[in-house]
Amino acid sequence: MNEHGEFKFNWPVLGHQNIIKYLQRLIISKQFVSSYLFFGPEDIGKKTLVNFFVKSIFCFENQSSKDFPCGECKDCKDINKNIHPGYMEVNLEDGKKNISIEQVRELKERLYLTSARGSYKVVIINQADLLSIEASNALLKLIEEPPKNSIIILITKKVENILPTIRSRTQNIIFHNVSLKEIRNHLVKVGASEKLARELSEFSSGIPGLAMSYYKDLDLWNNKKNGLNEMLEILDKPLNERLSWVD
Repeated sequence: MNEHGEFKFNWPVLGHQNIIKYLQRLIISKQFVSSYLFFGPEDIGKKTLVNFFVKSIFCFENQSSKDFPCGECKDCKDINKNIHPGYMEVNLEDGKKNISIEQVRELKERLYLTSARGSYKVVIINQADLLSIEASNALLKLIEEPPKNSIIILITKKVENILPTIRSRTQNIIFHNVSLKEIRNHLVKVGASEKLARELSEFSSGIPGLAMSYYKDLDLWNNKKNGLNEMLEILDKPLNERLSWVD
């Protein structure tokens, strides 16, 4: 038995425990607002956490399991394949500089359709800071008059580029850097040596995704570390040698 009674949430996310508890309480109580804005540094864990949140919404709605998200039900599998009728992602299209108003109009049409499965319709807008002005204004109208049981989730690392009127009408979820100790302990838990865990956690500056990406590619990390050590050595050299190194 856990704090959610008979329900168990399986969200293996490093850090952000306050956010995790808040989102899980929303799922249990079904007290969602119509729009959320997740923001924080790149590789901090926003996308990963949103993925668990959305899957758990549908998984919990159908009560096909007591472990959310189960990863095995049709909802979980269809979200992974991006074919779930109640789920949609908006991404920057190849070769484009902005998310277009046409993309926002399409998601609006999808949200107003009756979902073929479940009560909720969820849209995720990745890189929401790249919405064009026209798309932002269209999205603002949608946020102000959302379809019933719709949930719009914006994800960004540049919240300052989001229209203030959108920020003020969404539930802001702020991701902060994770403590180095927590990252170090996690790395040791997954098999890293104490020395490697300390190096990676200190280099990450509290960004879990950065530490984990280097842990999964140790050749890349060793090359990076050698480059950093070389640079530190050069800084102690005379000016002419430093300029030669730069060249």
